Amino acid sequence: MTTIYLETLIKADIHKVFDLARDIDLHQKSTEKTNEKAIAGRTSGLIEENETVTWRARHLGIDQTLTTKIISMQKNVQFTDIMLKGAFTLMISVKPLNGSLTMRIYQGLSM
Repeated sequence: MTTIYLETLIKADIHKVFDLARDIDLHQKSTEKTNEKAIAGRTSGLIEENETVTWRARHLGIDQTLTTKIISMQKNVQFTDIMLKGAFTLMISVKPLNGSLTMRIYQGLSM
């Protein structure tokens, strides 16, 4: 399995970044060209702890249905998102670090 690890340090207002990272409408707008759509679970607004969202998307030339879930959250402090269904394994962690916010993404492809 191929694995990608990405860590991004974001120097911006933690409250704003925290909400933008959970914003389903913003995600859909940012993927307009690939027509990614939330089709089940939470399909708009800010996703919350224990909620899921199922996406219809085209990745690597293949139509896919992907379901993720927020498994832990402390508002404006941290959240962790995991892939429940789909060709990818995924974990996203958002946490404060030295006055900034760090977003860590671990993604694997099991196709």
